[in-house]
Amino acid sequence: MPNEFWDRTPHHTNLVETAHAGTNRSTQINLRPLEAIQRCVARMIYAKYIETFDRARTLDASVAASITAAKRTCIFRNPHNGQIDRMTRSITRQTKNARRRATHQDLNDNIDDLRERITNASQAQKELRAQLKDLTEQKKEAGRTPRHNQSTSKFDDVKIPPIRGLNVVRGLGVVPGARAALFDATSY
Repeated sequence: MPNEFWDRTPHHTNLVETAHAGTNRSTQINLRPLEAIQRCVARMIYAKYIETFDRARTLDASVAASITAAKRTCIFRNPHNGQIDRMTRSITRQTKNARRRATHQDLNDNIDDLRERITNASQAQKELRAQLKDLTEQKKEAGRTPRHNQSTSKFDDVKIPPIRGLNVVRGLGVVPGARAALFDATSY
């Protein structure tokens, strides 16, 4: 500091001390607590608003630039083209294909099972036809089937008395003059 300035400065600090009040007023020192809190909160809100506003302005500018570039090049941004999105679609596709393969495998197994059952049924049908043929041949060899049932009935023991004056020949009905010996009431 030059000597002239040194000589002009006072030898006391009263002038600087008197400036503290104005400085405190402008920097908000020596306020009552409620006023200090209100001013501090107001400053924080304002700062947050300015910060949010700046971020929003930056984002808007970015989106506007992206839209302008997309219109100019006709290539639009795909928001679902990130690593996670591609991996999710890949896993979904693989899961769906695995389900389809499992369903087709089950259906093929069922079809093979039915074909095997049809083959077995065809073989069983051939065997049953052969057995039926053998039984019909055995029946032919056994002779003719009796015409009347050989089982006993509750009416077999009932005696029907002959009717006098009526001559009946089986199959011919009433024949006048037929001999009574042909009519046997117990043969019915």
